[in-house]
Amino acid sequence: FFFSSRRRHTRFLPVSWARRCVQETDLEPIFASEDIRKKMPVEKSRFESIDISFRSTMDQAYSDPNLYDSLEWDKLKTEFDNHNKILADIQKKLNDYLETKRKAFPRFYFLSDDELIEILSKTKDPTAVQKNMNKCFEAISEVEFVNDEEVVAMISSEKELSLIHI
Repeated sequence: FFFSSRRRHTRFLPVSWARRCVQETDLEPIFASEDIRKKMPVEKSRFESIDISFRSTMDQAYSDPNLYDSLEWDKLKTEFDNHNKILADIQKKLNDYLETKRKAFPRFYFLSDDELIEILSKTKDPTAVQKNMNKCFEAISEVEFVNDEEVVAMISSEKELSLIHI
């Protein structure tokens, strides 16, 4: 029984930890954005709670050379399974949030989730759209700003300048 249990835990650990790390690293920068944190406070709280628990488990695993003897495997597996479900739910809510933004401005459909999140997380910096301008507008490579706030010109990929008259 001892070796069977240990072998089962040995299989569970790398798979669950890897899945968990991927979800964690995908969501962590998103909830680092103040704007997203304000727009999704429930998901932010749920993520932070899971993040604290995960970091605690990782610290314990790192600091204890007798990992197999010190961890409560069944409890850890249940915790990881529950956290993975919650993280999947948070990801779904995030996708729903991004979809509302895309419906409001359909050109956002041309951006990946990461690119859209980057733009949304920098709403106080209008120049942040520069990097993805050509993905949203075929003929516009970049825009020119005055005081990093007001768009005064559009520039094509051929470097043609079109002034905007207000």
